[in-house]
Amino acid sequence: MAIERKSMIYCADMAKIRLSEEEMDRMTEECDKVLEYLSQIFSADTDETEHFSQSLPSSSLLAQDNEKESLSIEEVFSNAPEHYQRFFKVPKIL
Repeated sequence: MAIERKSMIYCADMAKIRLSEEEMDRMTEECDKVLEYLSQIFSADTDETEHFSQSLPSSSLLAQDNEKESLSIEEVFSNAPEHYQRFFKVPKIL
């Protein structure tokens, strides 16, 4: 499945990307390779393949929750440069 140059121009325009002629040729070629690879994947015979939802056992994915005592407010703010009541003060970014 070959992608048409006009489709690449349309995609670049929608993405607000300016491409030179050389870049457009290279991107068209790369997209062709991706589409060819996807075509191979989609044409793979998976009728005899067992379906599954996870590749790893779910018991190994999560750590055990262990309850422990929380820090006090004083301990939480002990290393903070600034705080106001129960809030951290941070510099404005806008």
